[in-house]
Amino acid sequence: MFRLQRYFSVASAIAIIFLTIVLALIYRQNAIGTLVGLIETQNAALSQSFANVIRPRYMNYVREVSALKLDGETLRGRPETAALHATFDDLTKGLPVLKVKIYSIDGLTVYSSEFAQIGEIKKIAGGFGATLEHGKPVTAISHRESFTAFSGVVRDRHLTESYLPIFGAEDGKLQWVFELYADVTTQMEDIGAATTRMVAHLLLGLGLLYAVLFLIVRRADRIIKSQYLDLSREIVDRRAAERNYLEARDEAEAATRAKSEFLAHMSHELRTPLNSILGFSEAMEVETHGPIGNRKYQEYVQDIQRSGKHLLRLINDVLDISKIEAGEMRINEEDIDLPATLAECVRVIEGWREAAAVTIALETEADLPKLRADERLVRQITLNLMSNAIKFNKEGGDVRLSCQLTDAGSMSIVVGDTGLGIAKKDLAMVLEPFGQVRGNSLETHEGTGLGLSLSKQLVELHGGRLDIDSSPGVGTTVSVIFPPDRTVDIGKAA
Repeated sequence: MFRLQRYFSVASAIAIIFLTIVLALIYRQNAIGTLVGLIETQNAALSQSFANVIRPRYMNYVREVSALKLDGETLRGRPETAALHATFDDLTKGLPVLKVKIYSIDGLTVYSSEFAQIGEIKKIAGGFGATLEHGKPVTAISHRESFTAFSGVVRDRHLTESYLPIFGAEDGKLQWVFELYADVTTQMEDIGAATTRMVAHLLLGLGLLYAVLFLIVRRADRIIKSQYLDLSREIVDRRAAERNYLEARDEAEAATRAKSEFLAHMSHELRTPLNSILGFSEAMEVETHGPIGNRKYQEYVQDIQRSGKHLLRLINDVLDISKIEAGEMRINEEDIDLPATLAECVRVIEGWREAAAVTIALETEADLPKLRADERLVRQITLNLMSNAIKFNKEGGDVRLSCQLTDAGSMSIVVGDTGLGIAKKDLAMVLEPFGQVRGNSLETHEGTGLGLSLSKQLVELHGGRLDIDSSPGVGTTVSVIFPPDRTVDIGKAA
């Protein structure tokens, strides 16, 4: 699990230290930059003041020694050097100036408060070169362990080194360059102390901010851990629920397989003696082996024949449902003439005794294309729907059977009646196996409620669908719609 507090503490410490160092360095550099600017301005004013004092007496001297290119020993022996030194010693009393040097524009060190440097040639580079090139002061700051000043050797000092151009009063041309060294040790110590104070304030402020954020992060960490534990428990519970679901599903599938196998086995077992009963009763009905005698027995035989056929249809429906649920139902596809198949179904229906109470009408369009389907299953679907239309109709009612080609290119079978109708809330129930709706407890009908459910599943085996439109007391219309790819030679029919 992610250790939020630990990572926050480490990251915060690094961020605080880094931010403090960066801000301290920026502050220090800005302070030093400001100090250098102030010292440079101050030194520029001092150099101009020094120049105004010594220019009348020593300007020609500087030009002379520059032209003669005298060596250091000769320059140090000149009386002007001693006079310059006395003058600068007097001018710098009470000032933070530690050292003064004068360069000709050729780089000759005409004068230095450190006599040993007189006569040296300054390289036209660095600050000196920049001053000659641009005619502007250039200042830098440095730390010296030891340094030779007017008063003698000083140690551990922060110095500013300024190259300052001196221009002629008459022609405005560069005449010489002053180099002034100023002691800024005190100012640098002040900057260091201010930097230290700023670091302390930063650490205090950032520390307080860190403390507040740490409390927030600690609370967030506790919430995350609590949610993590809750999520872990939920995952465990869900996995357990999933295992239970899989076990329940496996049990349900096993139960379904067992039921389907049982129904299939029982259907086969029941059909064998039932076929015998139907065969014997049919032989008795036609009096194959001579007259029965009493006409009442003739009626009984007809009842046995009719009941046996009804029972056989029920067993066949149960067997088909079992095959569909087991995934063993296979359709035998062929190109069928749908109007002819429906006409055959009407002839079969009209032979049923209960069909006498209603009027059956068949409506078909001319030149319909053939349908690619299992003719036996299409006949079974049609008979089931018409049987329901007759069974739940009223005496003298109508049953309409039609087939047509839809605009989408699908073949459809429509069975309509003027019977009891079905409430919208009961439509889902009648499509379930063994689902029946009775509006009156005294109202009974033959059957197990398999007709609609089986028809729906047989249509879906063909990739089609079964739609029901019904209103109580008005009637029911059931539409069987096959997919367009089962319509044969649709172009020719069009």
